[in-house]
Amino acid sequence: MLLLFAILAIAAWLRIRDCDVGYFSFHAARDLYRSQCLLNLRDIPLWGSEIQYGGRTFGPFVYVIYAIPLAIKCTTYSVALFIALYNLFTIFMTYIFTRRCLGAKAALFASAFYACFPLEISQIRFYWNPVFLPLTALLFFWGISLLAMKDKEWGVVLSVFSFFLGFNIHFSAFVLLPFLILAIFLKRARISPKVWLASAAIFVIFIIPPVIGSIKTDLQNVKDVVESPRAGKEKHSHYRFNPNASIVFSHHLRFTYREREERMGLVYLGFVREYLESVGRAVPRWIRLLEKIGWLQFILWMLGFGAALLRGFNFGKLDDALARIHDAPNRWVYRFLVLWQFIPWLLLSFFNLQQADTPSKHAAIAMRYFIIAYPATFITMGLGVAAIMDYFQKRRAFIPAALLCALIAILLVGQAAFGKYHIDLMRDSGKALPYNGFCPNQREMQKAANALIYDFKMNAEDFYTKVFSMGVYTWTRGEATLDWNITQNADAWKNPRLPANRYILLYEDKDKDLPFKPEQIIKSKKLYDVNLALIQISEDASPPPLDNAPLINFWIKHMPLLIPPWQR
Repeated sequence: MLLLFAILAIAAWLRIRDCDVGYFSFHAARDLYRSQCLLNLRDIPLWGSEIQYGGRTFGPFVYVIYAIPLAIKCTTYSVALFIALYNLFTIFMTYIFTRRCLGAKAALFASAFYACFPLEISQIRFYWNPVFLPLTALLFFWGISLLAMKDKEWGVVLSVFSFFLGFNIHFSAFVLLPFLILAIFLKRARISPKVWLASAAIFVIFIIPPVIGSIKTDLQNVKDVVESPRAGKEKHSHYRFNPNASIVFSHHLRFTYREREERMGLVYLGFVREYLESVGRAVPRWIRLLEKIGWLQFILWMLGFGAALLRGFNFGKLDDALARIHDAPNRWVYRFLVLWQFIPWLLLSFFNLQQADTPSKHAAIAMRYFIIAYPATFITMGLGVAAIMDYFQKRRAFIPAALLCALIAILLVGQAAFGKYHIDLMRDSGKALPYNGFCPNQREMQKAANALIYDFKMNAEDFYTKVFSMGVYTWTRGEATLDWNITQNADAWKNPRLPANRYILLYEDKDKDLPFKPEQIIKSKKLYDVNLALIQISEDASPPPLDNAPLINFWIKHMPLLIPPWQR
């Protein structure tokens, strides 16, 4: 228990410390608006968030999740803290699940790797719906395991609830559906009518809001999912078969292995130099040294994956030490562990989100979409450590066991140090790294908001009517960032849609009634640069490519703003 407490304490320190220096984007502000609407009962959302690739997430329950911290205190810091605590609870539940299924050794090492993983520490500072998916996936497989391993039929209810909750949060949760169908099909004879009824009730509860929303909008949301805009008047389905699926699948497999071999925990090490140089820093030598020990994590993962593969699918006769890693009654937990990591790679590779028509264009999906499989990755590494430790213990090879523990300790300390370095880098630079090197982080946006309110005496209502932020295309309608920090206005997401060739910044030159003049602010000698990017109305025949990074999508103009005296 002392080791678990130490692991959770380190995890809490890495997650709660400066949790508000993350990337607060337009889509996050939009979702918080709708959570406010729900809290105030001013507008009840019936569909989920818009998806970058067309349509919406299944239902509005993500707004219920965001409403929890907003009900306590209506600030983005409360949301960031809630996400950090949520992730901390996920680590604890990963320990509990792994201990019950694979034993104490695997559980401790799995939770330790999870706690110190810098990519995860970075991900949770991104106000992005999938940060909630690892826990829902873990609970989903917990329910499936209860059904498959112990014939506990109520595991179906837990899995059904977790699946629909995850699918409400983000579309990528659909990768869990094959597991649910398979488990129910194989164990259907063991499921009683009351469990079927409870599962059906959960389905009805989750599907009622989007059904009502579809009826009220003449099925427009359904049409958006099936057929979404590609270019001009041309219509094209984003959900058709990807002709490059096999290429993309091997690409992700190769990249994922390489990340585990060289980059695991280094937050996209390939981009480290790029975003360090963007804030005027060189890559520290200890980061390069940490890269050299990255092979250890890859080996541990391979050992765990091999153990799960052999034990779960009974490929050959196992060594006694490997076969007795735990006392599970059957092989289902190993099978789920293997497939939990394999199926998402496979299904998401077939998702044609980049409109690839020929093998010359890879329709690759970003690595962050695989966050749903994070717990399985760390559990697999914990299993690998448990396997080799049992091997050493059986042969009384205490010196090799001690050396392995020392190497793992160095790896974990190095990863925790890199996580701290990354947080400090975001805090000191004012940037939301690595997602958008040009974007101010949430803390800097709040400073700018305070400057506008307190130094320029800007009235919140006047700001909302005179100053606004807006995206382009249907999927970004009503998204806003800085104005949310100033107004927290629940109606702001209802802004009217604008033509796609208009790029909207936070003010208009034509508006002479603003309480401040941007040119005067720039010339002022009393100002401190808080890295705020304001966007001015403009048109251009060759705009930047559409992406989910708002301040790259639009023409940006960096403007220094005054930091209030108490924050200097």
